[in-house]
Formats: sequence, structure tokens, C-alpha cells
Amino acid sequence: MTLKVVEFGPERNLVGILQTAEGASKDKSPKMVLMLNAGLVNKAGPFRMNAELANYLAKHQISSFRFDLSGIGDSRLPQNSDSNANERFLKDIEAAVDYLSNKFSNHEIVVLGLCTGADLAHKAIKEFPRIDGAVFLDGYSYRTLRFYLNRVLEVFSSPIRTIKLFFRIIKKLIRRLLPINPAQAVEDDADYVWDLPPKEDFIADLNSLYNRNAKLLYIYTGGDNHLYNYQNQLKDSIGKHVKTDNIDVIVNRSSDHTYILLEERQKLFKQVTDWLSAH
Repeated sequence: MTLKVVEFGPERNLVGILQTAEGASKDKSPKMVLMLNAGLVNKAGPFRMNAELANYLAKHQISSFRFDLSGIGDSRLPQNSDSNANERFLKDIEAAVDYLSNKFSNHEIVVLGLCTGADLAHKAIKEFPRIDGAVFLDGYSYRTLRFYLNRVLEVFSSPIRTIKLFFRIIKKLIRRLLPINPAQAVEDDADYVWDLPPKEDFIADLNSLYNRNAKLLYIYTGGDNHLYNYQNQLKDSIGKHVKTDNIDVIVNRSSDHTYILLEERQKLFKQVTDWLSAH
């Protein structure tokens, strides 16, 4: 395998690491995995997860490119930028896709993101047809009736969870009764938070991606159990409005949000690698 530090983008303000694998498979289009930042964590990923995944992929003949979005890690903000963070990040991803498409024209580009990175991965594959697939780690999820039934059973089957629920309800009631501190409101507003798109928009996006033959893998963790708590929740939530032949779902119940345990991380790497190799 080979590693190369790359400066790219219209202003060459973006920095990434290209990790190419030797002896890539000849019987189908080789893959190039484009890894996105998770929140404000640099391109190495939470607890170096992206860097470790890149090494694992390279050992299995899959190349990757991990880079920092502008204003994060080694990538500088563009000069005279008046766009908001989402618009700027999409331009950054487009620049990465341009670079990879020009340098590796025979590769299929698969974007991968965790949490906020999954949000950007969805927006990117929707926006840029040159992206052929996506892996979403704890990405979008929509609650269903079965989700709520599972939550009720989980909470009331454990005295500790029941007590925690009681105190959360009390805390919410207090917040509603007390006046909001303006300074705190500004601070909360400044946080980078992605909003779940309306379900009808998500369904429309999935139908568009199906028509493009884009391959999608959704992986959820036990750390996201308050949002996604059973295997078929995604497909149940979109019902019969979407053809799902191009969608695969994995639930890692024993994993935390950032796969901090080595055993869980290795399991994730194998799942991603097997899926990439099969598509």
C-alpha cells in the first residue's frame, strides 16, 4: 500500500491522505472510499477510526481517501467565504470527488461518514452523481410504532432506566418553566447540529438514488438505541414507498457510537469491507 498527502481544491486549502491498495481486483470496478469528518474531529476519525479503517481496507485491496473539511484539522478556510458551513462542506466534498474522478476514473467512489459525516454523506450522494455508493454510520432514522413499543419495554423492564426516565421528565418540565438565559440560547444556537430531513424528502431521495443504482449501507449502533432499536426500522419507516433492493442495514447492538472497543471496531471494518467487496 502507499500513502500520499494531498493538497487540493480551487485554493489548495484542503488536505487529505490518499491510501492506495496494491493488486486491486480486476474482475469489477475497484472502489475508492471517501471518508468524511465526524463533527469537528480531524480526518484520522474518532479515536483514529478512519485511519485504522483505511489500513484495514488497503489490506483487502480497497483504496481510500480521508480528508479534512475546510476549517477542520489541516484544511484552511477558503478566502472570502460567505457561505454557511453546510454549503462550504458540500463544495469541499465536490472538490474531493473532482480530484478522485480525475485521478482514478475507473474507480467507483463510495462516501462514508459517521454521525454528522453520515448527514453530509447523504447530501453528497444526492448532489453528486459521480458518487456510486454510501456507508452511513448512525445516519438518518425515523421512529415507528414498533420503535416506541420497544422503548417502553426497555425502560420499564429496568428499574434504573425507569428512574432515569423520571428525572429526564422532571428536567424537561423545569426547563419549560424557567426563563431561558439569552447567553445560553446564543451558545446553543452556535453548535453544529444537523436536522433530520422530513420523511417525504428522505423517501424522494432514496427513490432517486435507486434509479441511479446507487448502493447504500446503513449501520446503526447500540449507542443510537434511542433513535434506532430494531433491525427493520428503516424499511418499516419508509414503508412501500421505496424499492429497497439497493439498501442494506446492519445493527451492531453491542457497539457504542464511535466503536471504541477493539473487538467491535474490527467487526465494523469487516462488515464494511465485505459489503464493498460484494457490490
